[in-house]
Amino acid sequence: MAYNVLGFSEQGRVRESNQDSIFYAVDGERAIALVADGMGGYEGGERASNTVMEHVKRWWRLYHSRTPLPGFWKSVNELQFVLYEAHAAIREENGPDSMAGTTAVILWAEQGMWAVISVGDSRCYQASRPFLKVRINQLTVDDVWENQESVRNKYTDEEIECHEDYGKLTKAVGVHEIAPCSVYSGRFRKNVVYLLCSDGTYRYCSDEAFWDACGLFIDGEMETGMALVKKSIYQNGAPDNLSLVLVWDDNT
Repeated sequence: MAYNVLGFSEQGRVRESNQDSIFYAVDGERAIALVADGMGGYEGGERASNTVMEHVKRWWRLYHSRTPLPGFWKSVNELQFVLYEAHAAIREENGPDSMAGTTAVILWAEQGMWAVISVGDSRCYQASRPFLKVRINQLTVDDVWENQESVRNKYTDEEIECHEDYGKLTKAVGVHEIAPCSVYSGRFRKNVVYLLCSDGTYRYCSDEAFWDACGLFIDGEMETGMALVKKSIYQNGAPDNLSLVLVWDDNT
């Protein structure tokens, strides 16, 4: 594997600042990518997502100074701990009653494996083209009210969609006592592209543009695909910050 990464993060047309933070880096044999979407007021949200980004960036910087390197699963465990450290730092800065926090989705790729660590509703997708048709899989599950098992057992689908808590986050880094992570993993395959994005991207990019862009990504047209995603979002008003990071095998 020869990993590569590329991404963007923009303010959009409506928000007063960009509360999203992204980070991505690669050393050829390993890749790391992060999208964090701040919440709780533009100053608090911006600080929270930046705190997560700085913690992940510091971990990556120190990673290469270690001998021997920790290996795939130990690195995944360490990145989970990095989010817990960021969670504690945000709570210490803002106080225990603050609602300022951030979502976070991290992808770590190494040794032909990938792992995604997720808190909140920023997402990771997997785009491929088996049998000449683009396929898009959402690898993460949003940490929102309607995805809780207790809610599904209590309400009908129609009641859930009409409920005032529909779409409300149930987990975020920096909010509540703990920020439990969800971890997903699999084999990293050629001709597959992994997309990390904030909700300002997947909510406001049209389905048609998103599918067309994924086809371009699979073909190696990364810049063209990202331009298509941004064009669609801005045509839809870009009411939120928008962020997207791609990870792929450079031998694709």
